[in-house]
Amino acid sequence: MKTEIRGKHFEVSRRLREYIEKETEKLSQFYEPILDTRITLERENRMYRVEIVVHVHNHILKATDEQDVVHPALGGAIDKMVRQLKRVKERQRRPRVPTPVRD
Repeated sequence: MKTEIRGKHFEVSRRLREYIEKETEKLSQFYEPILDTRITLERENRMYRVEIVVHVHNHILKATDEQDVVHPALGGAIDKMVRQLKRVKERQRRPRVPTPVRD
């Protein structure tokens, strides 16, 4: 899985980058294969906004969270992404019900 991490209006430290990579690797437990992941961290006034964009087969998923501390914002965005990945996987597993034939 290719991961791109960007910071807007602040520099992403090495420790924060390692933490983000460790947390985003957990996403592959819920859907395989994840083609790439793009994480954007933005600091505006005193708030941190985390946006995660994940490309999977035929889907582009996006999750955002905004908090006053970066780690809880990242955790909230990852939780939202996990729910989306589970939903996409469940929809792909469900067999299609054939439409009834009209008389």
